[in-house]
Amino acid sequence: MNQPFTKPVPAVLGTRFARAAIFPLAFLFFSVPLGEFLLPWLMQMTADFTIAAVRLSGVPVYREGLMFVIPSGQWSVVEACSGVRYLIASFMVGTLYAYLMYRSNRRRVIFMGVSLLVPLVANWLRAYMIVMLGHLSNNRIATGVDHLIYGWLFFGLVIFLLFWVGIRWSEAPASQVAAIGAVREALLDFQRSFLRAPPGGGPGAVMDGRDIGTVICPEATAKLYIDARPELRARRRWLELKGMGIVRQEADLLAELNARDAADKSRPISPLKLAPDAILLDTSDLGIDAAFAAALALVSTKVEGALKDRHRG
Repeated sequence: MNQPFTKPVPAVLGTRFARAAIFPLAFLFFSVPLGEFLLPWLMQMTADFTIAAVRLSGVPVYREGLMFVIPSGQWSVVEACSGVRYLIASFMVGTLYAYLMYRSNRRRVIFMGVSLLVPLVANWLRAYMIVMLGHLSNNRIATGVDHLIYGWLFFGLVIFLLFWVGIRWSEAPASQVAAIGAVREALLDFQRSFLRAPPGGGPGAVMDGRDIGTVICPEATAKLYIDARPELRARRRWLELKGMGIVRQEADLLAELNARDAADKSRPISPLKLAPDAILLDTSDLGIDAAFAAALALVSTKVEGALKDRHRG
C-alpha cells in the first residue's frame, strides 16, 4: 500500500523534498502488519531461555516442546509469550527516537539495533520472572491475566531505561531545527502572542533566546546579551549534565557549543547577533548570584528610565 504513494514523491515534489521526507515516508512502513513469520523462532527462544533460567534457579523442569512442567504446575509458551509485540513496538519507537535524538547515522543505526535486542532479552526475563512468581507463590499470582499486566509494566520500565541511557549520548539538533523557516515563523507568532498576553495577565514578560532582542521583540524595554568564554560555558554545561547523571566529555561539549554558535551566527534566518541597543553582560568571571545581581541592576536601570519617560508623556 505504501509503495504507490512513495514512488511518485521525487518526480512530483522534487529530489530535495524527497530527501527531507525520506524518513517520514519510510516510517509509514511500520503501519504494515509484520511479525507473524517470527513467531515460531521467538517462542522457541523464549522457551529455551525460560527453562534454562528456571533450572539454574534450582527448580527441576520436564520439557516437551514448548510445554514444560515444574513441581508447582504446568506452563507453556504461547504466541502471547513470544514478545513479538514488544519487539515491534520497541523497534518502531526506537527508530523514531534515534532519528530525532541523533544526527550521525552511526549512532542512529546502533540505537535502532539496541531497540531490537533489548526487547528480546527483556521478554525472556519477563517470562522467567512470571514462572518464578507463580512457582514461589504456589500459583496464587502471575498465572492469570495479571501476568500480562506485569509484562507490559516491565516492558514500560525497560523502554524508559533504554531511552534514559540513549539520551546520555544525544545530539540535540536544536540549531538545525531553528534554521527551518517554517519552524521559526510558527514560533514567531507564538512568542509574540505570549508577549501580548503573558500568563497571569502580567504587564510584561522575561524571555530568553538567540533572536529575542533582534526579531521577536525588537522594541523590548531592556535587552541583555549574556555571554561567557566558550570553555567556561562548556564547563558549566558539563557540571549541569553531571549533576543529572549524564556522562559527556567536556571537549565534546565545547566542540558542539562552538559548532552551534557558528551555525546560529551564520544562518540567514534570525541569526544570533548583538542588538544595537542591547547591553553586553559577560559572566565569565561571575558566579550565579553575582551574574543575577548584575543582570537585575542593568535591567532595573532600563525599566526605571522607561517608566519615568512614560510618566512624563
